[in-house]
Amino acid sequence: MYMKADKLEQGLISSYSDSKKRNIQRLMHGEYGQIPNYIEVYQSYGIDLTAPYYTIVIISAASKELRFGPDDPNYFIYSYALENLATEVLGQFGSVVPYRNSHNFLVLLLPLQKNAYPEKLVPELERVCEIMQREFAMNTTICIGTIVETAVNINLCYEATNIALEYSAIRNQGKIFFAYETGQNINLNSYHNKLHMKLAEHIRANDLDACSHEFGLALSYMSNVSFNTAVAYFNHVMMSLLDDFSTTFTDDDTAYPILMDKLNKIDRQLPNVYMLRKRCMEFITILAHHQSINRKYGNELAADAAKEYIDKNYANPDLSLKMLAGMAGLSSAYFGKIFATQIGYSFSDYLSNTRMKKAEQLLRETKLPINQISEAIGIVNTNYFYSIFKKKYGMTPLAYRRTRSGEAEDIKSEEQDETTE
Repeated sequence: MYMKADKLEQGLISSYSDSKKRNIQRLMHGEYGQIPNYIEVYQSYGIDLTAPYYTIVIISAASKELRFGPDDPNYFIYSYALENLATEVLGQFGSVVPYRNSHNFLVLLLPLQKNAYPEKLVPELERVCEIMQREFAMNTTICIGTIVETAVNINLCYEATNIALEYSAIRNQGKIFFAYETGQNINLNSYHNKLHMKLAEHIRANDLDACSHEFGLALSYMSNVSFNTAVAYFNHVMMSLLDDFSTTFTDDDTAYPILMDKLNKIDRQLPNVYMLRKRCMEFITILAHHQSINRKYGNELAADAAKEYIDKNYANPDLSLKMLAGMAGLSSAYFGKIFATQIGYSFSDYLSNTRMKKAEQLLRETKLPINQISEAIGIVNTNYFYSIFKKKYGMTPLAYRRTRSGEAEDIKSEEQDETTE
């Protein structure tokens, strides 16, 4: 009977712990509003959502030999020690909420009563680094997030701090730094004003991973702003992107109204940074897909136009891939690829085949001398014409003419006659 009671108690403790962890995760991801009576629910876990200000501290620890994570045989010891030590140190400043995220970083939410960091925050965190180094030979990196107003902006603070630690972990390894410092190496106004231009470059290259990375950087550089301000900013960036590509849309283009609908959904009704990122990346993905199709369609038109130009201007001895690429506004290498893909032949093969077909026709239907036929199809060097014609048809131009005209001369005399021409 007592064993059953113990198991029941253990099960209740485990269930409470799992439930608390899930709800802290929802809090960090900005999804806590989906929980009925969420303020009371979080109070039952000892989490205060009524403080006027909050900040977040995120800690990463690693040794030279072992990465601090589940694969480390001493993972539990390190994890337990770090969490207890950090919670104890920060606990003197308020009711700390610990949470380990998907990157295996230790996240600590700290409610504040005023818009200022606790006076001894950094010195106390230095104690954490010293103890982890001395007792466990762990190299500890700590990122302190910006201070945000009310629980509504906890999600923005968490995302920005998490990204700041990820993107600058190597540069700041073993240090304590503030999230806003990751943006001090650039001109923030200049960066944010040009963000849509950077995204446009990645969209033209169809590089969605680079777009996602750029979005993360923009978030990490945003300090001392509310979530609503961030939403308004990214809505403006997406609108600027749409304007950049406006000339690629036609009146009956189905992508444009879809993009406008996505743009309208990037508004203050969004609950958290996760959904803001999702909406923006959906917008960028659709725009990149449209651009890719538009480019492909444009490439097809350019290749077809080049083919038609060759068919009409094969007699021009200066006709070249570089000339046609210049007419299409593309590099020779890139244009050569799209021509081969669309037409099924390389530029040089298609031009040569076109010229040989015309030469064949002139040999059959006219009595023009071979050198004039060569010039008529755009080949100035008659010897070169002989060479490529024989390679394609297995005989010289004069032999071909005599075969097609029904004259039965032996090959030797044909070759002699051609040599004297």
